[in-house]
Amino acid sequence: MQCATVLFQKADVWLLSMDHEDVGTLTREYCRDMKGEEHGPIILSHSKLPNLILDHEHARIQDPMFAIFMEDEERDVPVKIRNTHYPAKVAEGNPCLEYIKHIVLPWFGCFEVPGKEENGDGISRMFHKMEELIADYESGALHPAEVKLALTKALNRMMNIVCGHFTDNSKAKDLKKAMKV
Repeated sequence: MQCATVLFQKADVWLLSMDHEDVGTLTREYCRDMKGEEHGPIILSHSKLPNLILDHEHARIQDPMFAIFMEDEERDVPVKIRNTHYPAKVAEGNPCLEYIKHIVLPWFGCFEVPGKEENGDGISRMFHKMEELIADYESGALHPAEVKLALTKALNRMMNIVCGHFTDNSKAKDLKKAMKV
């Protein structure tokens, strides 16, 4: 059924997460073996970001807390990030660190964590490599709340551009309305 979805849409290029890689393989094999076509649709695979919701029983795509979506409003991002399961000193499988690795660092080239005013330094820490960020996080030098706050700020900077597009472009505005319906 997933192959049929790809083939009957008649799209030339598909973007699927790595967990759907088998669909791409099956579709290519079907095109080659059954249809005699050497080339089927182009299927690009990308990393899949982890769910923001820890409870997999309730982590359904219909739940708006599941992920950050392009049509989210600026006020949605802090709520979603604040409610993300994010254990201290644990980097593996950490959804916030995955968002930083796959979205924030490629977009900005760095990740800035503002310094804490209460300890007197107030100096921001700038991370250019994920390994540096993970080392500080796992050592406890970075607190989850600091990272969540900095991630929220970075995502909202990006979301402002997306929101501006949906506000200023009439076709995009209509598309956003249709998606909400």
